[in-house]
Formats: sequence, C-alpha cells, structure tokens
Amino acid sequence: MARADPAPIDESTPMSNVHALHPEPTPRPVVPVQGFAADYPVASLGPLREVVEAVQGISQAPAALAAHSALAIASLAVQGHANVETLGGPRPLSLYFLTIAASGERKSTCDALLSSSLPYGLTVTEATVDGLFRSLRETPSLGLLSDEGGQFLGGYAMAGQNQQRTLAVFNDLWQGKTIRTARKATRDSVELAGRRLAVHLMVQPTMVRKLFAAPLAVGSGFLPRFLICEPRSMIGTRLHANTVSNEAPIAAFNDRLKAVLSATLPIPDLETGILAPRTLRLSDDARRLLIEWSDMIEQLQAPGRIYSVHAGYASKTAEQAARLAGVLALWRDLGATEVSGKDMTHGFSLANYYISEVARAAGHASLDADLVLAESLRCWLLGRPGAHFLTGEVIQGALSREIRDKRTAERLLGILADHGWVQKLPAGTVVDGAARTSAWRLTVR
Repeated sequence: MARADPAPIDESTPMSNVHALHPEPTPRPVVPVQGFAADYPVASLGPLREVVEAVQGISQAPAALAAHSALAIASLAVQGHANVETLGGPRPLSLYFLTIAASGERKSTCDALLSSSLPYGLTVTEATVDGLFRSLRETPSLGLLSDEGGQFLGGYAMAGQNQQRTLAVFNDLWQGKTIRTARKATRDSVELAGRRLAVHLMVQPTMVRKLFAAPLAVGSGFLPRFLICEPRSMIGTRLHANTVSNEAPIAAFNDRLKAVLSATLPIPDLETGILAPRTLRLSDDARRLLIEWSDMIEQLQAPGRIYSVHAGYASKTAEQAARLAGVLALWRDLGATEVSGKDMTHGFSLANYYISEVARAAGHASLDADLVLAESLRCWLLGRPGAHFLTGEVIQGALSREIRDKRTAERLLGILADHGWVQKLPAGTVVDGAARTSAWRLTVR
C-alpha cells in the first residue's frame, strides 16, 4: 500500500500535500447513473429469499449476485427432475445467468457459501464443447459456474469457427434438445440426449460491449436465453461494521441442496444416462397469469414500444417466468405436481426485472470503452486500503488485463481525474519513503 509522508511546504520543495491548497473536486459519475441496475426484487425469491438475504449480509456482495448464485444452484439441483409447462409446451428448468460485474465483487464467496453440499464433478468452471460433452456423458445434469466468464466468452470456445458450434450446443441444451458434435479424429457425429445445464457466468463490463455487439451471439438467441443484470458495485462500501452474520438460512439451504441431490434422477436406462423428467404443470391461476403477462409483453414489442428493439429477449420473458416459477416450486417441494399462482407471480416479477435490465445493460454496453474501463479501475481503487497509490501499482495490480500497460493506465487515471475521483500529485512527492515521479491520491475514501 502506497503511503504519502507529510512534508513541509515551501517554494523550494515539492508539495506532497498540494491538494490542501485547492478545493476538493466533487466527483462525478464516470458512467451515467442510469447505467446501473434497479434494486433486485429479493422479495420475489420465495423460498430462496431468506438465504439470499443471509448471503448478501455476510458477503456484502450485490443482492443480485447472491440471488444469481442461489437460483443457479437451485436450478442445477432440480433441472433433472422435471420440466415445466409453458405456453409453448414443456421446457427444462435450466436457467442461464449472466452477471456483469468487475472482479472482486465476491461471486466466489457467494458460491462458496451456497455450494458446500455440491459433490465434485457436478459443476465445471470452464467449458469448451468437447469438455461439456465429456462431462455430460458422465453427469447428465451439470452446472457451469464461473466468475471468469470472460475467459469462456473470449476464449477458445468462442473463437473463430468454434463460436457457432458453441452457441448451438448451449442453445440446444437450454431447449432440452439432443446435442451433437463431431469427433476430430474420425469426424463421426456424437450425440447426447436428455441432458441439462444450468449456467452462471460473471463477466466484466468490457467483455459485455463485445458480446452485445456480436451479431451471432444475439441473433442466434444465445444472449436472449440469459437472465442478465449489472448490479451496482459494492466495492468501497463493504465495511466490517456492516456485516450481518446469519448463518442459519445458509445451513438450511445446504441441507436442502443435499436432500434434493440425494433424490434419484429419472433415468430409465442407466447405460445411456438419458433423463426422463416429468412435467410440472401450471395451476389454473398460474396459467391465467402467464397468459395475461405474455400478452402484455407481446404488445410492448410492437414497433415504437419499449421492447421493440429487444424482441429477442422479450419474446422469452413468459417462458423465463415459468422456468423461474418452476425452480422455486420444486425447491420448496421436489414432489410438487404444479406451479401455483403465487410461484408464477414471483417468477414473472423476476423475469420482468431481467427484461427491464436488458435495455439498460445494452445501453451500458454501448458506452465508450475507456469509460467502462475507467469505472472498473475506480471500483478497484476504492476497494484498496489507503488513499495514495502509484501508477505502477495500477499496472501491476489492476484486475482487468486491459489496464495493465502504462499508456492505458495513465489515460484511464486521467479520466478519473477529470471526473474528480483521483488527483495526480506533483513529481517528487514522497510516498513510502521515496520521491515518486508518478503518484496519485484518491479524493474520496
């Protein structure tokens, strides 16, 4: 941690506290305030509400991140047991989540608190098509949980000709279809039927810009299958005094997870491992509500209406609501035979939040790349102890690889200075006992 030593001020010495001679700048948002998410509808999480509040209280991660961890794990646990009735027929209970957040937002902490009962091999953190086939051959119900989603979205699986193949497999898994690939050596087709995949990826804002701008990712329906949000960062506010420790709901969640996972999956033929899940039907109330909401969302996709440019996402809102409601219903009672009206109300409240988020997230993705990187750097700086730092510390320690060169670091620090978040100290300022040529001070702690 860089520390500036006090030094006397006169006309012949560098002024280590030159900032005291000028009024403090008032920091301005680096990205527009509307670029951040609304409060997550925690009250609509039904049987998962208490544990999400407990995880958020302990980790001080964004509530949306804790909710995504809980919902993804719940989806993983129940997706092999049942499909859910939708207005378009039975669909898997598999949920795909995409959390837009900088590294350091404590996704790993949330996952760790909620996954103590997950056996080895039930989840993966990296996924190529070939790797998924190997895992799904052994484990018909799988979870892809990664706080380095950028490595997947920007790596081998999505590079060049691999992208179309990867998107097709993920789309088919979400639909519950048979997935296919070809052996490289013989080019023979390999098929796997009756498999399920739950996904939670956390990606940095800079990666999202590329993803939303990729025609194939959007046009193929890959991104519209995800429940996407970008919660407001908690970095810089996570004080120990604010920690609320309530471990009982977390223990209860893990006990419930263990019980659900111990239930025998419906696999008639163990040799093929093909799942044969039952269908969780909609109650009369649930169906009536889903039809009303589906019609409302459909009308909002008309030219000039709020979702007209996001029809790919909006058209899946009703199905997402049914999936979310089904996961909540089975988490409460694995033997449930129908989705209640209350569960559907919760499911639509959550799904409506996500479609509302799409327009905001897409707008954020169109922001200037330097502003997005500068915001990421600002969050990282606020999460460090102390007010003083060196340019070299940014280059060596910044969590985003795109910041780790001198020219980029100085450009982004200049943006933060223009917005009032940092102030460059004069050359010669003494920091950690030595005169420095490039030292900075955070104006807000």
